[in-house]
Amino acid sequence: MNFVGPRLLKGKVDKNSEETNLTTHQLAGEYDLKHHLRRLRILEESPLVGRCLRDSGLREDFDLNLLGFQQEKEVDPLHQAVADHTLRPGQILYLHGEEQDLEKVVRDLSLEQLPDLQSYTDVNARGGLAEVLLTPRSGLLGRTLTTSRFQDRYRVNVIAGKRRGVLLEDLPHQRFKFGDTLLVAGSFRALANLRSERFNFVVTGMPSENPVEDFRHNRAWVAVLLTLTMLGLMTFSSVPSVMVVLMVAVAALLTGCLSTEDAYRSVSWQSLILIATMLPMASALEKTGGVTLVAEFLSNNLGTYGPQFTMIGLFLLTSIFSQFISNTATTVIVTPIAMVAAEQAQVAPHSFLMTVAVAASAAFATPVASPVNMLVMSPGRYKFTDFVKVGVPLQLVVMVLSVLLLPRLFPF
Repeated sequence: MNFVGPRLLKGKVDKNSEETNLTTHQLAGEYDLKHHLRRLRILEESPLVGRCLRDSGLREDFDLNLLGFQQEKEVDPLHQAVADHTLRPGQILYLHGEEQDLEKVVRDLSLEQLPDLQSYTDVNARGGLAEVLLTPRSGLLGRTLTTSRFQDRYRVNVIAGKRRGVLLEDLPHQRFKFGDTLLVAGSFRALANLRSERFNFVVTGMPSENPVEDFRHNRAWVAVLLTLTMLGLMTFSSVPSVMVVLMVAVAALLTGCLSTEDAYRSVSWQSLILIATMLPMASALEKTGGVTLVAEFLSNNLGTYGPQFTMIGLFLLTSIFSQFISNTATTVIVTPIAMVAAEQAQVAPHSFLMTVAVAASAAFATPVASPVNMLVMSPGRYKFTDFVKVGVPLQLVVMVLSVLLLPRLFPF
């Protein structure tokens, strides 16, 4: 791929360009924050005095995002916006939005406009920016900022968005779509926590000056020891793998390698639900004869030429499914077909099952096939067709290697 990839993706690779780290200034410039950010002081006669942020109406009535506030002096530290904070005279609000909305809030709510900031980097020394990309299976799709409760869930503010590279207008009322990128602002800890999100979005832009998440370095050796113990027990002991994993997970909690909050957040609930729903579907296919029907089709049309051709059929079937649904769900559906096909061909099922496993993991041909594909799509500015150009030949190479090598490793 190092030699063929650049030729397939002409114009995507610039050999003369030097790799640079993303900065907050660059990220703010891409979303034109300089012309959408204002510092406004609350005057004595302002109707905001005595209200909490939740009831201020800044977002609902004026389509503005509050990035933070200072108490009275411009040298005071910037505090993160909290929903139950009570507004007082003299406080300085850092508001982001369209110019006409900013001018309207100054008139209607008796606010004093302070000199403009040169860039977002002047706003907060304890917080920053990040860019996230919505995934095809995101639970945020079809929702707005209000209905998604993005700020409450992730403790960050969505201050701008793009759709196909174009800035979104009227962001609070826009319904999210697959591929939208959102610019979020918050504390460094909140931004670091965004990396643990697996399904709703992926972090595609994290400025280099954002501090790295504070790791528990004093527990690193314990984590390594637990990992080696888990691998050893799974490989050489008769204890079920599920029990081994559960015991190691409990040990990680008891030894302080992992907090209960981190453990809960890392559980892939959508995967659990997906597997739970796909297992009955696989059983339904088996009981209704669907599995036998597909297996007979593969055996009658390809099996006559040898088991390797049946493997090709299983690989192609699995690959097609895995481009549009998760590899876990694909494996659950196709595995019974592979078992029945091996039984009808009167061969050991190991090569057929490994073919399904390899094909389900070789999801290269579409950006929606894997979260990893989505992760590189926006930063690399790839198109859907770019994945097809590179992914299809790569999957064919994997198929040929699988058909040649798997029967040698797992004889029929």
